Order: sequence, then C-alpha cells, then structure tokens
Amino acid sequence: MIDLVHRFGPQNYYHYSGVINTLPKFLEDNHLQFPLVIHGEKSWQAVQPYWPETEFQHPYKKILFAGECSYEEIDRIGSEVIHHQHDAIIGVGGGKLLDTVKAVASKAKIPCILIPTLPSNCASFTPISIVYSAEGDHLGTIRHSQSNYMVMVEPELLVNAPIEHLTSGIGDTLAKWYESKIRFNKLTSEEISILLELSHTAAKQCRDNILKWGEAAVQAAEAKKSNADFSRMIDTIYAVAGLVGGLGGKFGQSVGAHAFNYGYVSLGKKGHLHGSLVAYGILFQLSLEENYEEIKQLVPLYKKLKLPICWRDLHLSPEKGDLDKMADQILRPSSRIYALPMELTKQSVIDGLQKLEAFITENEVGLNAF
Repeated sequence: MIDLVHRFGPQNYYHYSGVINTLPKFLEDNHLQFPLVIHGEKSWQAVQPYWPETEFQHPYKKILFAGECSYEEIDRIGSEVIHHQHDAIIGVGGGKLLDTVKAVASKAKIPCILIPTLPSNCASFTPISIVYSAEGDHLGTIRHSQSNYMVMVEPELLVNAPIEHLTSGIGDTLAKWYESKIRFNKLTSEEISILLELSHTAAKQCRDNILKWGEAAVQAAEAKKSNADFSRMIDTIYAVAGLVGGLGGKFGQSVGAHAFNYGYVSLGKKGHLHGSLVAYGILFQLSLEENYEEIKQLVPLYKKLKLPICWRDLHLSPEKGDLDKMADQILRPSSRIYALPMELTKQSVIDGLQKLEAFITENEVGLNAF
C-alpha cells in the first residue's frame, strides 16, 4: 500500500432548487454571525434572483474579487478577515474566486461557504487552490488541511450561466479519466488501496456520465430549463470529478491534457476557457500515446459540444512559432506531462501536435469554426 492523504470533499453539499434561500438559517444554525462575502461583478448580478437579502439575522460585508487567485489577493482578503474578525467567508463566483476563498478560510481557520455560479470545474468541491500571478501565469497548487464547510448548488442559477462554461466544465471533467488512468496504470495490484480504486472508478464515471448525459445537459442549458440530466452533469463536474483527486491524491493529478493548457496559455491568446483547452489537450495526449481510435471516438462528441478539435479552432499559427513556444512551456521542469510512459522531447511534442492535426484533417471529421 502507498501512503496517501485522502480528502473526501465538503462537509455539506446541498443541491436543489431554492437552496440559497437557506443560507441565513444555515449561518444562524452554525452560530456564524459576521461573514465576509467575496463576489465578482457578474457573479453578484447572477445570484441576485436567489439571494435572500431580507432574511439575514446578522450583518455581512462584501468585497469585490480582483480576478486572480494570487498570493496578493489571498493576503488582501485575509487581512480584511483578520482586521474585522469575520467568523466565516462566503464565495459567490467561479473557480478562481472560490479557490481564493478556500485559501483565505484555511489560513484564517474559519469555515468557507461556496456558491458556484459557473458549471466549469470542481473548485467548489475540492480543498485545494490553484494559484496564479496577478498577471494570470500559473504558479502552483495549495492543498488545504480543512474541507470546504458548505457548498450550495442552485441548479436554476447554473442553467442560466453561459453555455460555454458548461461545455468547458465537461471538457475539464472528461480529462479526469484520460489523465488519472495514466498514473493509475503504473501501480501494482499490491499498491492499489480501496480508496485508490474508488478514485479510479470516479474517473471512469466522469467519462461515462459525459457520454451518457453531456449532450442532454447542454440542450437543457440552451433551453434554460434545469432537469435531471442537467443536475446529473453538474454533480459529475463538481462532485464526481472532485473525488478523483480527493481520493486519488497524486494519482488523480493531471498529465498531458493540462500541460497543453498551460502551454497554450503561455502564448497570450484570449477567447478560450480552461476546460476547452484541456479538452483539446486530451486529444493531444492521446496523439502522444498514438491512440487514434480513441480520438476518433471523441471527435463527434466534441463537435456536438463545440469543443476545439483543430488548430483553426484555437487560432494556432505554426508559422509564427506557436508550436515551438508551446512545446517549451509544456516541457517546463515542473510540468506533469512527464507522467506519460514515453520519452518526451521538444520535437516529440511538436510531432504529437502535428500528427493530431493531420489525423483530424485526413479523416475529414470536420472543423469547428468558432
């Protein structure tokens, strides 16, 4: 057996229509009297139809999120918590905001209550924070010793979020299977504990659930009508995906798909969400593995969800050196791509990108022109 710390998820996870109405009572029942609310401009506007302003028994203070989960932002909000002696912190927003709130709560040893407004990742479920510079460059990950105290999932709020955040969340969640199985396959039967098996099962469930409900969930979001398929997809993006890393530890971590994302981000190009880039990164990783049959199986789903499948979709320009620049970043010393079971060089990374593009083109599986 391998020594691992397993983190199961939040202490409380509520998912039903009208759940945010219970926030004042939850605070009261847990003797939390002066929370600090962190929000974004768009997220605060989105939550207003569900926010029970007149029901709060005690005052709360609001702070606008600066936009990045950076050490500077964590310190800024943390100073506010200490100075005003807040006894809880509430996050209303997307992944970077929620990651910041978790980091502040962990540092201050106070409970955090998370209200995700975008269905784009598992940040609300996991006790980790991915940290960036103030300029948006990826710096690393903080793993917290305390679990998130409460997650409130309001399906009506999420079904009205921009569609591209749902498809991005699906892309990010799909990577859980393709990346974690690389690490899991290196383990011997003696090294695999029951909880590691659960992590592996959760990763496979991510893929299976997406193939089963992903398209229907997007259709529900397009119609702005929450239903069972949509709610199942939300729980997959938040909870099932969160369990992969929570139970799997280092064996549930990212590999090639996320390495591609960080390589692409280094180009400074805008217009693509994290999960969409990770989705293309899955195809890139499969290309390095020379698993073109799996690529062929995924492309129809990608086309339905309008996820990128080719350079045109990503506005990549090989003639401008984009592939060279990405390869350098993908192969940085701290990259997790080295978990792949093959020798990696700059040329092999570029070859993987070129072979993927050629495969997509030669098989006439179509282009998604965004």
